[in-house]
Amino acid sequence: MDHKCLRCGGSNFQPGAIQSTGSIFFVPDNTRFLSSLSSDVSLKTRICMDCGTLDFTGDTKKVAALVGADKAA
Repeated sequence: MDHKCLRCGGSNFQPGAIQSTGSIFFVPDNTRFLSSLSSDVSLKTRICMDCGTLDFTGDTKKVAALVGADKAA
């Protein structure tokens, strides 16, 4: 991945996961009531090794399907 840190502009990242007693998911507002998809969207995360900022990414296609959008934003 060739992205820069949004905080410091660094490019030294370490991928990882956020942990709790259970999984952490993004659940979009305005999810359609009757959907064959589960409403949770897994998150991928990484930490900038230069400043410690964490960033998250999720599956925008799944979110679009959950909220009934024509395409992912």
